[in-house]
Amino acid sequence: MARIVRTFTVERPATDVFDAIADFATAEEWDPGVRASRPGDGPRVGEGATWHVESGLGPVGLPLLYTTTTWDRPDHVVHRTENWFAVGEDDVRVVEERGTTTVTWDARFTFRGPGRLVDAVVQKGFEGVGDRAVRGLENWLRAGGRGHDPS
Repeated sequence: MARIVRTFTVERPATDVFDAIADFATAEEWDPGVRASRPGDGPRVGEGATWHVESGLGPVGLPLLYTTTTWDRPDHVVHRTENWFAVGEDDVRVVEERGTTTVTWDARFTFRGPGRLVDAVVQKGFEGVGDRAVRGLENWLRAGGRGHDPS
């Protein structure tokens, strides 16, 4: 299993930060590893929401279907993808304190079947991809990036 845990703090209300992260359709705006992200059928946010995400791997695009499996506004959201070769999970915690909001992003990606043999090799690359994504999210939030407000 490849895993990264990253934390950053922004001067934004927790609800704004949560809404931006919970609306995974915004991923292409802040994650340089995402070529496209569009909502699936059903709700745009909330438990059960889905997104069709095209992740970029060099010249090759990797289609992934993400589903929100946990949605506890404004504190905790989990986005999960699962297919024949891998399982990925982005577990995000949002905590507001004294006018700032701290985000902790815990991302895991596990290959299935024979792909498990490359898990250890993938860790270093996964760290780089994760660092760029989290840094992109932090900068996007600082610049006023927004998600879909569920109310």
